[in-house]
Amino acid sequence: MKKAHRKSKSPIMRRTARVYLNDLNAGKAAELREFLHLCHDVTQYFIDLFWQRQDFSAELADLPTVHQGRDRFNITTRLAQALAKQAKETIRSQREKGHKGKPQLHTWTVTLYSHFVDIQPFEGRHFDVAVQLIGSGAPRMTIPVHATRHLNRKRADG
Repeated sequence: MKKAHRKSKSPIMRRTARVYLNDLNAGKAAELREFLHLCHDVTQYFIDLFWQRQDFSAELADLPTVHQGRDRFNITTRLAQALAKQAKETIRSQREKGHKGKPQLHTWTVTLYSHFVDIQPFEGRHFDVAVQLIGSGAPRMTIPVHATRHLNRKRADG
């Protein structure tokens, strides 16, 4: 069977894995949705702030800027730093592609680094992996997910 997209001539390293949350219970889904909305709003705030300042550098955001977002949205400094970094990456990607306008986030995607997420084998029978949000601004919860081929490969590689 042919793939929809041809392979690239140079190998591409995928560092992310998509998981599907179809079997998540309603309470956890609502809490996770609220967290994703908050992250979306904070990231868009940082994009607007950096765009207004014409700050297109690859450097991390300075501490007063991070504290400004932290105080405005009542989140932790660590989460504000991660979302400011994601906003800078979004702006730089937009500029490198040659787009002139300010980026607008249309999806509720957030990049959570290793100090926000822990992935463990699930101890029940129905699910394969437990994704644990371990604080620092993220809600503390365990999310059971089914493993995908890419996720299994990443877990096997360590």
